[in-house]
Amino acid sequence: MRGTGRPVAAVYRCAVFARRPGAATEFYALAHRQQRVRDLLERYYSDWSEAAARLLDQGNERGEFDITDTGCTARSLVELLDGAFLVWTVLPGTVDLSERMRSALDLLARGLSTGTAAQ
Repeated sequence: MRGTGRPVAAVYRCAVFARRPGAATEFYALAHRQQRVRDLLERYYSDWSEAAARLLDQGNERGEFDITDTGCTARSLVELLDGAFLVWTVLPGTVDLSERMRSALDLLARGLSTGTAAQ
């Protein structure tokens, strides 16, 4: 794995789940019953949210976004994307995950854009 730090580890874990769709649902089922797994999942979401918040902060600094609470927005983004992953794990043959991710990110970017970035 290239890079270092928690954001890289969070992205790596996403890639592992993407290669093994059933692993995500098994992981969530275990999290319901085991505190240790819930703690891992909490750290995973925290890492991913922190990385997303940093990206959103950068967009704010460049004038691409006008987000009041990047932490809350980042958590919503993570939940949106994780929801798409979860649906894909349950219905892999009927969901084009790449298309869903592109669509979700496009929707998000349009909603957060100040309108000046494209000008």
